[in-house]
Amino acid sequence: MQETEFIAQNKEKWKEFEEVLKSDNKDPDRLTNLFIETTDDLSFSQTHYPNRSVRVYLNSISQRVYQAIYKNKKKAKNRFSNLWKKELPEAIWQSRKATLLSFAIFSIGIIIGVFSDIYYPDFAKIVLSPGYVEMTESYIENGDPMAVYKDSDPIDMFFMIGINNIQISFGAFVLGLLFGLGTLYILFSNGIMFGAFMHFFFARGLWQESVLTVMQHGTLELSMIVMAGSAGFLLAQGLLFPGTYSRLESLIITARSAIKIMIAVFILLVYAAFIESFITRHTDIPNVIRVTSILLSLSIVIGYFVWYPWYRYKNGFMKDVQPEPIPSLRREKIDLNPIKSAGAIFNDTFAMMGKSLKGISLISAAVALIGVITYALLLDGKLAMLFWDGEIISFDPSSILWCWSPYYYILDFDRYPFFFFYCVIAFAAIMVLYHRISNRILDKPDSDFSVVFIQIINSLILAAVALLPFQLGDFSSFFIGIFSWPLTMLWMAVSFEENKFCLLTFFKTIQLALNSIGKLLGVFWTVHIMQWFALLLLNGSLAMIISFLLTGRPMNILMLIFEFISMNIPRNAPLAEHVPYMVYTFLLLFALAFLVSLSIYSSILLFYTTNEVYNASSLKESFEKIGIKKRAYGLEKEL
Repeated sequence: MQETEFIAQNKEKWKEFEEVLKSDNKDPDRLTNLFIETTDDLSFSQTHYPNRSVRVYLNSISQRVYQAIYKNKKKAKNRFSNLWKKELPEAIWQSRKATLLSFAIFSIGIIIGVFSDIYYPDFAKIVLSPGYVEMTESYIENGDPMAVYKDSDPIDMFFMIGINNIQISFGAFVLGLLFGLGTLYILFSNGIMFGAFMHFFFARGLWQESVLTVMQHGTLELSMIVMAGSAGFLLAQGLLFPGTYSRLESLIITARSAIKIMIAVFILLVYAAFIESFITRHTDIPNVIRVTSILLSLSIVIGYFVWYPWYRYKNGFMKDVQPEPIPSLRREKIDLNPIKSAGAIFNDTFAMMGKSLKGISLISAAVALIGVITYALLLDGKLAMLFWDGEIISFDPSSILWCWSPYYYILDFDRYPFFFFYCVIAFAAIMVLYHRISNRILDKPDSDFSVVFIQIINSLILAAVALLPFQLGDFSSFFIGIFSWPLTMLWMAVSFEENKFCLLTFFKTIQLALNSIGKLLGVFWTVHIMQWFALLLLNGSLAMIISFLLTGRPMNILMLIFEFISMNIPRNAPLAEHVPYMVYTFLLLFALAFLVSLSIYSSILLFYTTNEVYNASSLKESFEKIGIKKRAYGLEKEL
């Protein structure tokens, strides 16, 4: 049968499909029949017309029918339930060797911390800081050794402890990308600190009070650090032992299991922070209640992370577990029509970056240069005023996981309010220019002047919205940014791709975000991890520790450049003492502007996926093209 006959024979049926799908009240039985008929037609077209538009159309409409059938089955709820009942236990079982290694390293660190404090009485002051030890000793003298848990407001304490715990576990996870060395360091150092901390109380006869108080939250907290280390070693395994896969493909496979583990880690760490902030402070409650609290936490850890994965394996639920298929890593052209997973969006984001390195490098350099000139004019060339004395050349191991510290100085809106306007304008320009680059990569026509004008207005508004949370305190901006940043980036993509004023696209953005909240946050965190890790290597203490191990000196890349310029510029040259700071500021702004492209590209790709799921734009376009003929070189052919 020719394609034209096949279309003519079934066109009315397909139109009926469209009408049924558009109706508000869908008959489940009719939808099921439609799905069977559609997949039969799709199978026929794949056999006889594999490269024709009718196959694309039928594939699209099959996806829509499938979505309509399972929409009322609360797929998101089932997905969440399957994650905890099936996927996460499987990931934990597959990582059992990494978990044992993580537990062993952490335990060795605890033992070393205990024996170090036994044979070197001042060891606790070294690892816990003299101020903390003196404060705790004063509490012991006053008869309340655990008063440290009562000093702060519980809400402030919750945010502070939650961020600290997540930061440590996140570091143990992501530093696995350093072939496991970073994960080993985090586990070992934290084990030593905990061992010294506990022996500090044991040596003073406070073992019962310290155990009953600390382990209420510590049971979950310490266990989750071990699990985060397990996730980090999984990343290292993917890099070190790729097997028949490429290293990137192997890393993607192990990262999927590692990220699932980290979901549980983050949730339980928040719960542990709640216990520490609101419950641990009540040291006068009966011991039986505190023991019960500890046993409850211990049962969660042993029951879910040890027994349940073993139980599923023992009963044959994991015999046929296979790695999920890996999205193509060598895609010549990025297709915007398919509904993509968070992993596929992540891959396409880096594919777009790879195709636009020159463009985003030039834009980032221009933004950074304008920033340095602006700062220099406002500060009379003395950019050293932006930084605290000695901040650049200081070495603070406690900030090993924090790469944003330098940006607190150059983007201090309280000291220099004008810088906020520079950041808004710079970010707005980046949005517009990176979007124009993305149009060329995706083979889309350039926007005309009226559209560009709307984009400029949109970008200024959205840039201000994106930067406003960073005017708040550290803790509040962190938690607000988790949701506001990805939502604002999606809002930008909706406004730019639909060429509408951003206020008119706000409700659609909210709808897409709510319907795909898991994918929105998943894409955000996978992209943010890469941005964070790149900045950490450039200016964080991570690079300092690596260089210290290799050369005996704490040094990161930007610090190395800073010192090189300082040593080679003539001391009597104009602004000699400030030129290194100008270069340092330029590199910081360049890195930030360059890495923002990941957020913009991923948001554009995310828009097309969420829009296709709920509006079926490509499906409707395919339907309109069926049967249309056009003349090419004197011959007629169907689109």
